[in-house]
Amino acid sequence: MYQPLLEIDLTTGTMTPLDLPREVRERWLGGTGLGLYLLSKEIRRGMKVTDPDCPVFILTGPLGGTAVPQSTDMVIVTVNAEFSRNVCASHAHGFFAARLRHAGWDGIILRGRAAKPVYLWIDGDNVELRPADHLWGQDTFETHRRELRSRARHQRLLHRSSRREPDRRLLSSRRLGLRRQPRRIRSRVRGEELQGHGRG
Repeated sequence: MYQPLLEIDLTTGTMTPLDLPREVRERWLGGTGLGLYLLSKEIRRGMKVTDPDCPVFILTGPLGGTAVPQSTDMVIVTVNAEFSRNVCASHAHGFFAARLRHAGWDGIILRGRAAKPVYLWIDGDNVELRPADHLWGQDTFETHRRELRSRARHQRLLHRSSRREPDRRLLSSRRLGLRRQPRRIRSRVRGEELQGHGRG
């Protein structure tokens, strides 16, 4: 079952679902193939990873979130920050891809540049860009520590109200990425890492 991609313009703050034609999804199976196809439709000569119109595709595989072993792969596809004639396809395993598909999305497309630091919050159809000033400039470890502290406080409030805490997953970028420096960076998904391949 194919689900929409979440298309986000950071410049305007707009977020819309994108339903690709079935024939496209069936021809380009997997996150890498689909990401490279979508990137080929938008890439232009001289495009840099720091350009506002440069798309970043965060995509899951067709079996993500299922009981099939080793199927929780995710990939980031964009322009390579180190080699202008190459593209980036950086993979990771873990819970992020599964939880994204459980929330009803097969992937995320990012474009634009936010005027202020923001992070993306996804809870099913409830999608928000929230202020991230308290996380700006932090490395991936500190970002996760702060998220865990926030989660612990939230759990205490839920315990008092007898509500169930949702299973949250976090995808974050190193402070080099936050400063938009076009070099190798490392992203973390609750301990799993996407490394190399020129992500900017």
